Amino acid sequence: LDFTAHNMSFNITSYTDSQGKVSTNDAFTKIFKGLDGVFPAGNQVKQSELLKLSSFSAGLEIYDSLGSKHTLEVQFVKQSTTQDGGNEWQMIIRVPEPAEINTTGEGPSNIVVGTARFNNDGSLSSYSPRTLNFSPNNGAAPNQQIKLSFGTSGANDGLVSSNSASALTSQATDGYPSGNLKPDAIRVDDKGNILGEFTNGKTFAVAKMAMASVANNSGLEEIGGNLFKVTANSGNIVVGEAGTGGRGDMKT
Repeated sequence: LDFTAHNMSFNITSYTDSQGKVSTNDAFTKIFKGLDGVFPAGNQVKQSELLKLSSFSAGLEIYDSLGSKHTLEVQFVKQSTTQDGGNEWQMIIRVPEPAEINTTGEGPSNIVVGTARFNNDGSLSSYSPRTLNFSPNNGAAPNQQIKLSFGTSGANDGLVSSNSASALTSQATDGYPSGNLKPDAIRVDDKGNILGEFTNGKTFAVAKMAMASVANNSGLEEIGGNLFKVTANSGNIVVGEAGTGGRGDMKT
């Protein structure tokens, strides 16, 4: 065997997947293009700066109109330093197929690529996209709007850039899974709202009780059984909400 040093020529054009099929991959090729060329025997070192780019991923739970949960994955990949000393990151947003968020007709329908830019003091400058058009394609309503709130421009209340390892410190979403109404957890508030508690922990007003009033209460005619009849002296009934227009609140 010959163990002496030899020159080597390196040319990246594609990659081979686990099935042995060669597929072109622009991102892969771009990363490794820095290694193209001749490697002379000896101590010459070549490297691809793109391999050193910082990256970070986080998963966000979102819910469709049927209450089904989906995971929205957001990957941040550092791209470059801006002219004012800040930096820019590529933001790759992905949902599991068959769900779709890309309506441009270009590229995979489940991936949207955006950007996040930071000022030289680490505060967030801007980010895009701010909304996604989400179609779960599972029987739920299509074209649901997802708002991405990553922070205020010029502030440190969301995404920030610092000289430390990337980390997720907090996240919050306002979606929720489907739930069933608990029959023993129904109550009425002083405005007449009939509130129902659901098995997903949410409480909603499922109905509202109306309250009637007249211009002159003393003009009503008592007809027994805690019932009253309108007269010409009382004025007509006006139906509205408890606690408004002179109507009293409800005691429950």
